[in-house]
Amino acid sequence: MAEQSMYEKLHRPAKEFKSRSDYLDHELQITNLEDKRWGFYKPKRDFRFAWEDLIPAVAATIGSSVLSFGIIGGYVSGFGLPTQLLLENVRLELVLVGFIIIAFMFLNPRLGGIGHHGWMIPLVPAIVAAGGHPLAMGLMMGGLGLLLSFIKGGAVLQALTPNGVIAGLLILFGVDGMLSQIRALNTWTVQLGIDYLFLAMALVSLIIFALLAKLQARWAAIPACTAACSIIALAMGAPFRFVTSPGIPNFNPFYWWGTNSGWMLGLPTLENFIAVIPFAIIGVVMWPPDALGLIAFQRAGYPAGTEKAVLHIDDTFKALGIRQIIVALFGDAILTDPMGTYVIPASIIKRPLVAGQILAGILFVISGLSGYLLDIYNFPPVVRIGLMFGVFVPLFEIGMRLLKTTRDAQGAAMCLATGLFINPVIGWALAMGMENFGFLGPVEPERLEKMRQVMSRRTQLVISAVVLVIVFVIMGWVGLLPGVPKF
Repeated sequence: MAEQSMYEKLHRPAKEFKSRSDYLDHELQITNLEDKRWGFYKPKRDFRFAWEDLIPAVAATIGSSVLSFGIIGGYVSGFGLPTQLLLENVRLELVLVGFIIIAFMFLNPRLGGIGHHGWMIPLVPAIVAAGGHPLAMGLMMGGLGLLLSFIKGGAVLQALTPNGVIAGLLILFGVDGMLSQIRALNTWTVQLGIDYLFLAMALVSLIIFALLAKLQARWAAIPACTAACSIIALAMGAPFRFVTSPGIPNFNPFYWWGTNSGWMLGLPTLENFIAVIPFAIIGVVMWPPDALGLIAFQRAGYPAGTEKAVLHIDDTFKALGIRQIIVALFGDAILTDPMGTYVIPASIIKRPLVAGQILAGILFVISGLSGYLLDIYNFPPVVRIGLMFGVFVPLFEIGMRLLKTTRDAQGAAMCLATGLFINPVIGWALAMGMENFGFLGPVEPERLEKMRQVMSRRTQLVISAVVLVIVFVIMGWVGLLPGVPKF
């Protein structure tokens, strides 16, 4: 008989606890105590499924489907291809990444989501205009991500980034995300000629969210708010119909990368690879601040003694790089990022990363094959309200909760102001550099001690300065410095 794992020895049934919350806390505290990271993780021996895992799984499926349409749609419109290609490629993405997520989560329980790079959606037209190629972009970004993980760059940047800077990023992403969803939802109702529908959905969703917060059941925000707003929209005459029939995606790379089929681009040339270098670097540079924000969210939601349940930043980057390369070779044009639409709801309901992501992978596959579910996910009340109350409002809230000292507030203000003036990546790099060089006051002794465990003080300063210079050069290279011509 196989020896029991630490998890099996310490697991207790939910009925032995005074409350469901106490049971969930205990499950987090006994998750991955051996800290094996890479291996084969077996249900019941190493983790268990719970009904709460469905909440982040559904949220991730909705959010990832929306982002898939956004990223892939940018390429489709940029190349002037038919909308049917968009549907085919989204199908391919969801089925492929669903199987990849399932496989990875059985191998490592600390992967922080294999998601979709929403930040890159506005840059897709620029990639196309610069002569970029989806396959070249995918391979370049995946390769750079693997390089970052092997040199443990994620852990270094994690040690260098103080709480105040992370708070500034979370507040910036939260506010920007909320405003973008509000504008999109308002535009949709105006186009329908039902202007008052926007106000009705806003009031109902806010009331439901407030009630759930009072009942300490905010984990239900996504299904409750989206269901209520969808019902109101349909009752007020908003159109909805199923138009996407079931189907199996085309897994043939020669179809997607042919000259007369798929993307109709053929294989990328050297010029195509050169054109995507700055965009690939930008994509990978955005991974650390995203991952750091998700780690902060987990630490705020999880109880004490759960450090080994928190996502491992370099392992996550390794999985992202491998996923990016695989899907690109199969013909998928997606760009990947840590999956905030999963990690944030999972943190709120206090569940480990592993079980819910396996369920999310299964839902991804079902969604891609069914077709009809994609129509539901793409219905504006589901998309906009789900992302707003499931991701962006919690991001803003946890950012505010991280502001515990005057120094935290100064770092957050610097990050937020620079992010608004220029862009979030430069905001992160500049605020991090100013904090580590002591421009906002002496660095706290506890932070210095934590950083010394990873690197020397001189190395800290050199890396902070180099990261800032690299980020500025990259942004100038692709023309993302306001008022400055491309380098």
